[in-house]
Amino acid sequence: MTHARSKLKPGGIMFMDDFYEGPGGYEQNEGVMGAVNTFVKRYDYVYLAASCGSFSNVALTYEPTSALVREFL
Repeated sequence: MTHARSKLKPGGIMFMDDFYEGPGGYEQNEGVMGAVNTFVKRYDYVYLAASCGSFSNVALTYEPTSALVREFL
């Protein structure tokens, strides 16, 4: 995520998958939610959207008022 952050254009949206921790995914994706939460706090990102269910997708940005984000939402 830190590497991808450096490539994100101003006002861009970062999409990720496998945002899940539960009985079925814990062995495969240990710590994914914790890592994303730490990233969000460390770099002042905000959650824009997340899908529901196992191995969800999540969208983040650091400019929630950008034109792209307004169009996305």
